[in-house]
Parts: sequence; C-alpha cells; structure tokens
Amino acid sequence: AALRWGTDRVPLSTGLGGENYRDTQEGKHTMGGHQERPTVRGRILVVDDDAAVRAFLAEFFEQQNFDVRTAQNGEQALALLQVESFEVIFVDLHMPGMTGLEIAAAVRRTHPYIPIALATGTAHVLDIDMVMRAGITRMFQKPFDLETLSSWMQSLSL
Repeated sequence: AALRWGTDRVPLSTGLGGENYRDTQEGKHTMGGHQERPTVRGRILVVDDDAAVRAFLAEFFEQQNFDVRTAQNGEQALALLQVESFEVIFVDLHMPGMTGLEIAAAVRRTHPYIPIALATGTAHVLDIDMVMRAGITRMFQKPFDLETLSSWMQSLSL
C-alpha cells in the first residue's frame, strides 16, 4: 500500500513536544481526499527519534482511521501519557535518552494493558527475555511489512 506524501501536511504541536498530523485545509485530510474524517478506531502513540519514520507511521495509521500522536523521545511520550489515553503505543528500539525497552517498562508501571509494539532493525540480536520483561506485545522488523502491521492492528479489535 503506497502512502501519499502531501506537501500540505504540517505537524501541530500538542504543547508537550509531540505532534499531531493534520491537513492544512480546514475540514479535510490528505488520505484519499475525503471531506470528512471517518470514525476514529482509536488513538496511537508513535515514538521514534526519526522524523521521517514518525511521519510515515502517522500517515499509515491515519489511513486506517486511527488518531495519531507522535513523540520524538521517551520524555515526550511519558508526558503525553499523563494527559492523554492511547489504545496502542508504537516505539522504536534505539533512540537517544530512553530506549524503546525503557519506555515500555515505564509505561507498564502505570498502563499495564496497553499493547506496545517495538520497531527495530536489529531484532536478531535482542534478548527475548529482556523484551518480554519490558512488556513488549509485538516486535516489527524495519523496514516495515505494512500488511503484517495492518493485520496486527486489526487483531487488536480496535
């Protein structure tokens, strides 16, 4: 599934360093040119230090009718979790400051049931026990297989 990258998409600040992605034309969004947004299936938090990956995943999840918030690091993610609720969290493994595993472990202390997906390009070198102890629900290898990612999201019944 190809994602459309419109030049009119801009990040909107949440005030906590996270970003929401919305079309700059009021009442419209870039996914398919619809005038009104379909019913939202749930809210996802995407945490990745790479702005291109955050934007890519935000676009992908929005195309599947999810409301998406993004954070570029663990501090921003944990701050967003204090003021907003999420049905799914998607974290990158390697980031400056907190790693994805450290973020997951921190989230588990206050939100024990939120599914947390870990994205990594180095899944083959991870200690699976450490991943499970951190509370990771599912791992995804980079580059992403969008069909697998979509199927997992559907399996969550959101």
